[in-house]
Amino acid sequence: MQITIQLMGSLKQREPATGLLHLPSSATIGDVLTVLGIAPDHVQTLTVNGALIRTHQHNLADGDTLLVVPPVVGG
Repeated sequence: MQITIQLMGSLKQREPATGLLHLPSSATIGDVLTVLGIAPDHVQTLTVNGALIRTHQHNLADGDTLLVVPPVVGG
């Protein structure tokens, strides 16, 4: 399957140049994070197709758009 990936903030450098990622049909958000080398504690917010997702075990489907936002730090 193919998904669109959007990484924000400090994670942006890990985004594929095309914004597309090819994965096995059984892939979860956790699998995507592993493939991209993103530690779970570097993720604050996840959305799939605009819906807030609270677990890395969420199964993805072909054509999904995954948005990953890191924690915001600073003052």
